[in-house]
Amino acid sequence: VLSRAMPIDEAGLMATEVDYRGLKWGATKEQALLSEKGEKVFEDDSSLLFKVRVSSLQTIASFTFEDNGLVAGAYQLVEKHSNPNKYVDDYMRLKALLTKKYGEPLTDLESWSQDLYKGDKQDYGLAVSAGHLVYVTRWQTTTSQIEMVLSGDNFELSHWVLYKSIDYAERSLALQEQESLEEL
Repeated sequence: VLSRAMPIDEAGLMATEVDYRGLKWGATKEQALLSEKGEKVFEDDSSLLFKVRVSSLQTIASFTFEDNGLVAGAYQLVEKHSNPNKYVDDYMRLKALLTKKYGEPLTDLESWSQDLYKGDKQDYGLAVSAGHLVYVTRWQTTTSQIEMVLSGDNFELSHWVLYKSIDYAERSLALQEQESLEEL
């Protein structure tokens, strides 16, 4: 049972006891290997991948390490549906659960690049798969940025829930900016 009595800091951000899959940011790869119960499908120096179920959905859980400390994680939903609207249903169900856990999202977007299916909810799954519609929802805690994205292209759907330590996200952004400046 999730409790809404989690502490909230002065900025209104939820404080959490764990950051991703029962671990805190900075946990070692060895700690992740010991704590994770899913089937390991990949390992290298900076990452681990496991098959796991999240809210009864088949996913690949990834762990990203920098200097042997956990800095990011993600769920790639790999559940298959014959009806593309089921992917939208999965997104909405996970959004409700994440909102229950982390509070109201900072961002909740339904972004249309083409209006062909807009206004016809029975075709929203098709719109996502065609690349006409993207869903993005973001939350933030005192230590983490969480982003869920449902997108598509060429009638293939992609559904991710991404977790990053705030420190890592800020370093990544600064590095990307520096690389862009060097290209100019």
